Amino acid sequence: MGMKTTSDLWWKSAFLYCLDVETFYDLDGDGCGDFAGLTERLDYLSGMNVSCVWLMPFYPSANKDDGYDITDFYAVDPALGTLGDFVEFVRTAHDRGARIVSLCTGAFVLARAGLLDGRRATTHWRYADLLRARHPGIRVDPSPLYVSDGRVHTSAGTAAGIDLCLALVAADHGAEVAATVARRLVMPLH
Repeated sequence: MGMKTTSDLWWKSAFLYCLDVETFYDLDGDGCGDFAGLTERLDYLSGMNVSCVWLMPFYPSANKDDGYDITDFYAVDPALGTLGDFVEFVRTAHDRGARIVSLCTGAFVLARAGLLDGRRATTHWRYADLLRARHPGIRVDPSPLYVSDGRVHTSAGTAAGIDLCLALVAADHGAEVAATVARRLVMPLH
């Protein structure tokens, strides 16, 4: 099959795993999945050829909006573990070669995990000064839609996250495939 025939089919062989930590794997036996369990099962996910793990909200929340009403950008819902457990998960995944991607204010937890130290990163313009003040070791740049620094990628907002994902598709599968995905999303390709 040539590129024309397969260019819009790459996603059919990719394995994107949308994961709710709460329901994935309970390592401490309290009946609720946790980050320690997720870290323990990274090899399992790799063995299934998972291409991408997309985590559902895991911040503390008032739970009025399915967990999207975040009350603390730096914390982890206590039912899912501690910030240390999350940091261990992200660092272990990164150390094993995973690409780490944050959208919008997800840069805060990557900063807390130390993955943005010495790197250029972005976040939503509304929170850029706060990120810069709390983490002076990060070169915070609120101007671009997204920043790629090695295997760590940050986006300026949720919509900019789509641009970042399209750029990653282009890097992995070429501009033609990314353009096809962008057309299907009715998005410009930057």
